[in-house]
Amino acid sequence: MVLEKQSQLDVRVLGKSMQPILFEKDIITVYPLTSLESLKRFDVIIFWQNNLLICHYFWRFNTHFKSDSTTLLTRPLNPIRAHDHPIEMSQVLGIAPSVYITRWLRFNILFNAFKERF
Repeated sequence: MVLEKQSQLDVRVLGKSMQPILFEKDIITVYPLTSLESLKRFDVIIFWQNNLLICHYFWRFNTHFKSDSTTLLTRPLNPIRAHDHPIEMSQVLGIAPSVYITRWLRFNILFNAFKERF
């Protein structure tokens, strides 16, 4: 994992993909992800992708491909139906436990995911 030498790191949000819970110029504290087992759906993680630092929520482990490394599927909140490309654990900077997705927003996300299947 990337964030090993420091116990935490403050980062500034620059995009709008996590609105309405994070807004541009918000500062969030990132902590190392201690284990994959502790990762739960809707945990907000920070990762590197295409030379950009991205803050999105964890959706699920990627089970479509077998590989030596574990890959994660993440999503932004805005737009709510968007999907990210799979990321590997080596891309994960850490987790932002103080950023919380409300129950109502979780319900909305799950409802939209259900609608996508049918």
